[in-house]
Amino acid sequence: MITLPVSTLFVSGLAAWMLVLVVNVMRQRGAAKVSLGDGDDDVLQRRRSALNNFVEYAPFMIFLVVLAELQGAHHTVVGLAAAVFFVGRLAHGYALSFTLHSPKLRPAGIILTLFAMVAMIGNNLAMFLF
Repeated sequence: MITLPVSTLFVSGLAAWMLVLVVNVMRQRGAAKVSLGDGDDDVLQRRRSALNNFVEYAPFMIFLVVLAELQGAHHTVVGLAAAVFFVGRLAHGYALSFTLHSPKLRPAGIILTLFAMVAMIGNNLAMFLF
C-alpha cells in the first residue's frame, strides 16, 4: 500500500481552510441577502475573491506535493514546501476574507504561495531528470 503522509495532512488542512472560506462567503451572502453573484457588496466581493483565488492555486500544489511523494522525495522537503504554501494561503485568504485592508498580509501570502510552488516544481523536475 502506498502511503502519502504529507499529502494526507496537506490536503486535509487545505480542505478545512476551504470550508472556512466557504462558510465566510455563505455568512455574507445571508447578511447581504444575495443568492447569486455579489450584489455589488464589497465584503462579499472580497470573500468570494479569497475563495476563488484559493481554488485556483490549491489544486496545482496538491498535484505537485502528491507527485513529489510518489517520486520518493524526502518528506521533510515536501512537508516544508507544503507548510509554506499552506501558510501563504492562510495569510492571503485571511487578508481578503477577514480584513478590509491588509497591505502586508496579502502580498506576503502570495509570495509564500509562489515560492512554495516554484520550489516544488524545481524539486519534481530535478527528481525526474536526475
